[in-house]
Parts: sequence; C-alpha cells; structure tokens
Amino acid sequence: MSAFPLNILFMSRTIKNGVQISGSALYEPEFDTYRKDGDVSSMRYHNIYGTTSHLVIAYDEKNKRYRGERFFAQLTMPGLANGERCKFSQEKQEAYRR
Repeated sequence: MSAFPLNILFMSRTIKNGVQISGSALYEPEFDTYRKDGDVSSMRYHNIYGTTSHLVIAYDEKNKRYRGERFFAQLTMPGLANGERCKFSQEKQEAYRR
C-alpha cells in the first residue's frame, strides 16, 4: 500500500469581476477496496463531498507505472469536472498600483 497516495486533490480556479473563485475536491482512499492481482495493485478513492464521485488508482510494481480511472471524467483532465462535488471559496482580488 505504500505506493498509493494518502489522498488526491483536484482544484480549479478563475477570476470573475475581480473575485477569485476556486473549487477543490478531495479524494480519500477506501482501504477495504485494496486489491492485488499479480504485479498490479489497485485501490478506490471517494470524493469526501459526495459519494457519487470515485476514482481508482492501479500500480504495476513490475513496470513501476500508475494508471488512474476517474468514473465521470478523464483522470488527467486538469482541475475539476463539471458537476464534480467540491468545496467552493471566493476571495476578493486587490488591484496593485505602482
């Protein structure tokens, strides 16, 4: 299990009308889903903000390669997917003058 991350974070942010808006989704491991089949180990992670979003990380010990699968979007997609449960925050951006 040492090859697996403790948690996984996806984040997106934008600025609208001078306000920075960000969303982050944290995924935690479901240790009871850990499986090992030959050289490949896998474990499922769940979104702490909603039970409908999951991902699976697989690790091939022989080839030292990871493979990830997000069930609602591509795992390698930067940031959050539309509809992914997340925590939102807003922060007013200050204009700097020289």
